[in-house]
Amino acid sequence: MRVLLISANIEKLPDPVAPLGLAYLSSALKFQGYEVQCLDLCFVENWEETIGKSIRDFSPEAIGLSLRNVDNVSYPDTVSYLPFYEKVVRCCREFSASPIILGGSGFTLMPDAILEYLDADGGIIGEGEEALAKALMTFTNSFSSATDGFLSRRVKSPAQPAWIRELDSLPPPDWEGLDLKKYFSQGGMGNLQSKRGCPFSCIYCTYPLIEGRKVRLRSPAKVAQDAEDLIRRGVENAFMVDNIFNFPETHARDVCRALVEKRIPLQWSCYAHPSYFSPALAEEMKMAGCTGVEFGTDSGAPQVLAKLGKNFTPQKTSGEPLVWPVRPGWKIAIAFLWERPERLQKLCKKLLSLWKKFLQRR
Repeated sequence: MRVLLISANIEKLPDPVAPLGLAYLSSALKFQGYEVQCLDLCFVENWEETIGKSIRDFSPEAIGLSLRNVDNVSYPDTVSYLPFYEKVVRCCREFSASPIILGGSGFTLMPDAILEYLDADGGIIGEGEEALAKALMTFTNSFSSATDGFLSRRVKSPAQPAWIRELDSLPPPDWEGLDLKKYFSQGGMGNLQSKRGCPFSCIYCTYPLIEGRKVRLRSPAKVAQDAEDLIRRGVENAFMVDNIFNFPETHARDVCRALVEKRIPLQWSCYAHPSYFSPALAEEMKMAGCTGVEFGTDSGAPQVLAKLGKNFTPQKTSGEPLVWPVRPGWKIAIAFLWERPERLQKLCKKLLSLWKKFLQRR
């Protein structure tokens, strides 16, 4: 069966992001015997013409459309991507009568509404490497709704998200149909993943919806193999896309050791949690090629942290955990959320006090 996979993300700010999820999906489908072609719209000049040519040349029997984001997450200058996705779906309909299946993190956030808005035939909620293949196998004249994670407009039934229990059962990402060098040359970077799932309860975060709450770990050796593959493809910098790289810390250290053992000359950065950052981990990350860390500290006020569902105190956001990454010479980013306007002045004073302490420790 021929399957065309389309990455519909054309956003290049703050930097273009290579479609790692699509690469995993392509690899999984090929491993199960499907004939797969990938189409990345990020850098094409005329996406309508490109879609038409791809469909004419490949004659897909099913089309998978990956939706990375719903909008640009830039309030108050919010830009919705759904109108563009609708145009992509209509363009596919012009050239093919094959079913269109939606997926990706953006679709998983609000699947029913997006499925109806885009007028697609179905979609995968959660992770698609196993669910899409199962849905395609049961396809005759309509999709079966019996597959976990599969949602259909024709059969209205609640679909449970699809999660991969054993991540090591998946083949490595398939980058063959995607231009990683183009992403790298345009200011982007490669992507690595060492785990999926987030057990924390930050009230604003979508990761538990996208990846589930159960943490599932990849073999450090497989992560190192993926890093080697990026180097072979001319990519020298990567981002570790884990929602939090340093939890659990033991696994993070094992990944670092695997990278060191392979002597992989890849520079990378990651998201980190301030409560699970030790001097030993900082040193091993430096040896493994880490050059930057972003901490989601959010606030210096204990009552704000509690309301946000954070499991740490202001002491963690102004103490030693944020100093250890500075000592190896890394670039660090610390994210804060602003309170409502009437409390802004008071919060600013707390943040300035926190930063004064932080700078004195450097």
